[in-house]
Amino acid sequence: MNKKSAKSVFKAALMTVVLTTALSVGSVKAAQGQPTRVSGDNRYATVAKVATTNWTTSDNVVLVSGEGYADALVASAAAEKYLAPLVLIDKDD
Repeated sequence: MNKKSAKSVFKAALMTVVLTTALSVGSVKAAQGQPTRVSGDNRYATVAKVATTNWTTSDNVVLVSGEGYADALVASAAAEKYLAPLVLIDKDD
C-alpha cells in the first residue's frame, strides 16, 4: 500500500469514528402537548403571528430583513439568546 492510499484509509477510518461518536447520542423525546399551528398569507404575516402568539411582553425584539435566508438564520440565534421574538422586515415597508 502506498503512502497516498494509506492516508486515505486513515482519513476514512477517522471520519467513521468521529461520525459514529457524534451520532450515537442518547435518545431524545419531544415534550408532551399539542403543537399550535400558526400560518399567515406570507412569511411576514406568519412571523408576526408567531411573535404575537408566543410573546405577550418582551424586553427585546430581533428585527431582521426577510429578504435573505442567511439573515434570518443568524438572527434566530440572537432571538434565542435574548428570549425575544424575531420579526421579519420587508425592505419596501
